[in-house]
Amino acid sequence: MKRKLLKTFFFGGILLSAVLLAGIPGWAEKLPKGKNIAMVIYENAGGYQATAATGSAEAIIRQALINNGYPVVNEAQLAKIRQSKAAMLALDGNVDAILSLGKTYGIRIFLSGKATMQRAQQNEFGLYTSTAVLAVQAYSATNGKYIFSHTTNAKEVGYTQDEASRKALDKAAASMAQDIIQGEGSAAASQGAVNTLFVVVNGVSNFNVANTVLASCKTLSKTKEAKITGFTGGTATIQVLYAGTVDQLQDALSRRGLPVNFTGKSSNAVYAQSF
Repeated sequence: MKRKLLKTFFFGGILLSAVLLAGIPGWAEKLPKGKNIAMVIYENAGGYQATAATGSAEAIIRQALINNGYPVVNEAQLAKIRQSKAAMLALDGNVDAILSLGKTYGIRIFLSGKATMQRAQQNEFGLYTSTAVLAVQAYSATNGKYIFSHTTNAKEVGYTQDEASRKALDKAAASMAQDIIQGEGSAAASQGAVNTLFVVVNGVSNFNVANTVLASCKTLSKTKEAKITGFTGGTATIQVLYAGTVDQLQDALSRRGLPVNFTGKSSNAVYAQSF
């Protein structure tokens, strides 16, 4: 009887782990080649006024795509796309508008984004430091579905506020370009041995708990990037690009006083139960 119970628990545990891991989404794949791409990225300088999508972030990503063999619509056609009503709606993910762009202009992928540059702060050495955040989404213009969604950020120093902000944006755009071409997380991974890990928290009653765990993940010294990728049925899933092991991630989080109990781990995930 004991042996049967042990077998039941053993195989049940394997099944539970398999189910948990099956529910963990992976990082976004690189954009497929051979499909005509239209790209519109808006820049928001200092968190104030958004300007037309003709800044350096778009130019850097566009050139990287062209250099790597991606077909990108020419400037004349892109100017028409920018001025269309469908393009404005497509920026918000409107499926009908995205499909309309595909039919009207013959594009197969619509890539949209927003870049935000924080107001540069002067440090004790008289230099300025600024942070830029770039969020990009790509949709299939044949069926309107998401095919890529990613955010990069960068901090840079300059002699002036404008120089610091521009350098930060250029760096964030270069990282984004690499992730679009090689797959999400590749830019951070190229800077060192980085693992894609997950923190799965069960029994989450509201989004505050998930955000608290996410904030702790982001502040860990070995974290390159972290974001919430799932929140359904009281379970929150957080992806962490981490320069360390699962054991190190769990140990680091366990010392943060989070409102969770850690219940176990697998080869690439830490599991926890919310209080």
